[in-house]
Amino acid sequence: MQNSNTSPEQDPETTHDDMSPLEQKKIRNSCSAGFLAIGIAGSLLHFAYPWSNQSPLVAPWAPVNESVWEHLKLGYWGMLLFSAVEFPLGGKRWNNYAVSRVAAVLLQGCCIVGGFYTYTALLGDNALWADISLYFAAVAAGQYLAYRLLTAKEYGPMVAIVSLWLLAAIALLFAAMTYFPPEWPLFRDSLTGRCGLG
Repeated sequence: MQNSNTSPEQDPETTHDDMSPLEQKKIRNSCSAGFLAIGIAGSLLHFAYPWSNQSPLVAPWAPVNESVWEHLKLGYWGMLLFSAVEFPLGGKRWNNYAVSRVAAVLLQGCCIVGGFYTYTALLGDNALWADISLYFAAVAAGQYLAYRLLTAKEYGPMVAIVSLWLLAAIALLFAAMTYFPPEWPLFRDSLTGRCGLG
């Protein structure tokens, strides 16, 4: 007969220490601040290339044309800039920090690409108000996903390492596609029809 004092095998979902409500509130507040910071940083990055007199050194970090692809840089670099401040102030104590960064960036990108082609198909053209609204909605979705991951159980060091490699790969991809973009609609400037630096 099994001893009644013997504990059953614990569910993996419950083996991690529960996060305190105070810590969850800190993460929630930080993600809310991140929404504003990434939104503002992205808005400023949009003009960084012309402000730099079209410097090739700035090109990998900022949109060089009005293509959908180039505008994905806004959320990516905005997220990394905010993370550089958030991590030492508390992010290093939270679960899945690297995972939350890459997941948020990928979700932002999917929202922007999918949302842009959906609304332009419905309206027949792109509109500035729709582009701005879509960007902030994508940032909000990314920050919500980041919050969920930061307050979830820890996925482990291997997942974190893969996430960091993915973040680095995305940065290299942005740089490469700035100078050597394919002739695809995603990379085509909506105003000039050119790709990349043109």
